[in-house]
Amino acid sequence: MILTALAAVLTVAHAPASSGWGLLDDASKRAFKYFVERSNPTTGFTKDRSRNFTAEDSADHTVASIAAIGYALAAYGIGEKRGWMTHADAVARTRRTIHSMLTLAPKHEGWYYHWLDWKTGQRQWISEVSTIDSAIFFSGLIIAEEALKDSRITADTDKILGAINWHYFLTDDGAKPNS
Repeated sequence: MILTALAAVLTVAHAPASSGWGLLDDASKRAFKYFVERSNPTTGFTKDRSRNFTAEDSADHTVASIAAIGYALAAYGIGEKRGWMTHADAVARTRRTIHSMLTLAPKHEGWYYHWLDWKTGQRQWISEVSTIDSAIFFSGLIIAEEALKDSRITADTDKILGAINWHYFLTDDGAKPNS
């Protein structure tokens, strides 16, 4: 009986909240941890999918997506504000990721390919230039830049956003000039 009571106390003490703000906070922190744990320590590129609820990862998941990278950049700014990550760590991770996007990730007319190898940045699976996923990446850049207030992040964000050829996107590279 004592063991049952002890097990019940330990289970309740370590169980995530099941409703309200506690549940939201727990889900938020778990989501944040995904981006910290599943981003490459060298490139900063974030895996598109991976095992869930375990610290160990699967070696067969090596593909990052630019959307996941954008979400990670936003997560670093949010994690720093919530006290889940130091400002210095958030800035370092963000700088590393943006540098890798500038130097390793292939792009066309300022738009990025959907899938990348998380270690090399090489395009994967003959993926398309993705306006939706690029937009998620661009949004993550802006969130991180606004949250972290770092001059190098701002300069590199300006380089990436300044390279976007909006005319290419809006007119299908001129094929539909009136669309």
